[in-house]
Amino acid sequence: GLSPFATALDIWASKTMDVHAPETPAMRVGTVLEPGIITLALEHLNELEAGWELDPDAPMLARSEEHPIALMSPDAVAVHEDGRRCLIEAKATSTNMSEAPPTYVAQIRWGVGVLGCDFGLLAAVNGSRFITHRVAPDDWWFKTTAEFAQEWWERHIENDEMPDIDVVKNEALVASLFAPEKGTRVEVPSELAVRAKDAYDTYKASEKAWNASKAEMALAMGDMGDIATVGNEKVATYSVSQTTGLDQKRLKAEHPGLWAEYSKTSQRRTFRWSK
Repeated sequence: GLSPFATALDIWASKTMDVHAPETPAMRVGTVLEPGIITLALEHLNELEAGWELDPDAPMLARSEEHPIALMSPDAVAVHEDGRRCLIEAKATSTNMSEAPPTYVAQIRWGVGVLGCDFGLLAAVNGSRFITHRVAPDDWWFKTTAEFAQEWWERHIENDEMPDIDVVKNEALVASLFAPEKGTRVEVPSELAVRAKDAYDTYKASEKAWNASKAEMALAMGDMGDIATVGNEKVATYSVSQTTGLDQKRLKAEHPGLWAEYSKTSQRRTFRWSK
């Protein structure tokens, strides 16, 4: 429940069915910026205390000797001339990150435990801001978490026991687990349909009222500004944005081979109310 990116069911499917969430734009940005963030992190360590350099022999994939279930791929490892080691985790973020998010703390403590580092450093960029948080090791947490992971792996992966269905964050997983033949009818309880209809009607009424209010606000703002205020408090924005897209139809027509090479198919199920 700690991760905002995956549930137990997502992880189970990735290990047993090879179903993985696609790379998001945010993930891509983080990958591209990672080398620069690591450079800034190393500079930060040396500003605090000279003598740090990146470990050229840091493993691409590390496994804990004490807990073989525990693996991790470090972004970078810095080594001090006195032998101390620091795990560096690089992130690109859209938040101020005044405190280290629990999910990142857990990731770094896991990595510190696997690698046996003395501490970890969360290094993040938010626009032009560079943010760092030092994360201390927690041997008890790592041992307890690794033991839980071992038990979970044996139960759900080795014995192929599907975890309870919770809030699945990977839409591709939903489509893979529940993808009946198109047009197949299934009887559902009438009380469930009634609740769904009531919820749908409430949603549509709220959506209609919201769209009408947005139109009224936009008309009131006109071309006078893009930030609506009441007194000195900002209540809404109405700004112009531009997006750059790819002309798929033209690309397929003029360069069919290139289109076929880089296109990929994804699957999802969409729920629509019919009544």
